[in-house]
Amino acid sequence: MLTVQEAADRVRLTQWAIYRAIQRGEITAYKPGGRLRIHEADLEAWLESTRVRADASPPARSVRVMPTAPLDGAARARPGRRQPASARASETRQTGSSMSVHQ
Repeated sequence: MLTVQEAADRVRLTQWAIYRAIQRGEITAYKPGGRLRIHEADLEAWLESTRVRADASPPARSVRVMPTAPLDGAARARPGRRQPASARASETRQTGSSMSVHQ
């Protein structure tokens, strides 16, 4: 049988973590002579009950890579997409026209 401190040392936790587990009923403890004691098998069973099991690995995802044309120093708008207002405003200032380039 182990004392609370010995059990804590064995599983590298604080004695307070062991006391909380006993209080929650997760570890069975005995109190002969007024001192808490834990069977090694009960400590091992509790430790095993806390095991984290990883889910089966998800299937690999296939990724399609699309070749892209190099940009000429500035980002181009995608066809069918509207540019942000700040980009439209800078085009208007550069061209000197108040008409919008995009419809």
